[in-house]
Amino acid sequence: MEGIALGIAQGIAQGQVAVLVQQMRRKFGRGTADEVKQLIAGSPGLGRIGWVAVAILECDTPEELIARVREG
Repeated sequence: MEGIALGIAQGIAQGQVAVLVQQMRRKFGRGTADEVKQLIAGSPGLGRIGWVAVAILECDTPEELIARVREG
């Protein structure tokens, strides 16, 4: 049961990261989306995913987004 629950949680996180990548590509371009994806790829966690989603909305430039994600 633990393995199933872990797999489900990982699948949800991957789906949420995929949505973030789509948003970043649309707002900042593919290069920025790919770079940020690498920064959050390992184990994003739901809190981190939410934080990055807010950063996408609040940042005006790709550089600002990347800097914020690196700091966070």
